[in-house]
Amino acid sequence: MVLVDLLKMMYNSSRWEDRFGAINGSILLIQFMYDTSGPNGADHALKDFVWNTIRVEKLPGLMLDHEFRVRNQLGLLLREMIGADAEKGAYHFEALKEMLLKNIEETFTREP
Repeated sequence: MVLVDLLKMMYNSSRWEDRFGAINGSILLIQFMYDTSGPNGADHALKDFVWNTIRVEKLPGLMLDHEFRVRNQLGLLLREMIGADAEKGAYHFEALKEMLLKNIEETFTREP
């Protein structure tokens, strides 16, 4: 899937605009191509991209991105991911919740 390869390149860009665009592109990809109700469910490559590349590899770093517009857009992406596949979404949301709480705790317990 060429679109997935393009989005991967955009996620790895040093430009915030590219990362922002990758998030928006991923949202659209999930909205229009991630269909678990069909006879074969969502395409394996698409599932791998959403849950292994975006969720496992990219989201932890993007949640700490220096650009607030990138961080803000993640909420819409997470909503689409969870809505597209509720079972996987609930599991991954729990892991993200723990990561966020740990980051918050580390931020407030750091000595100045």
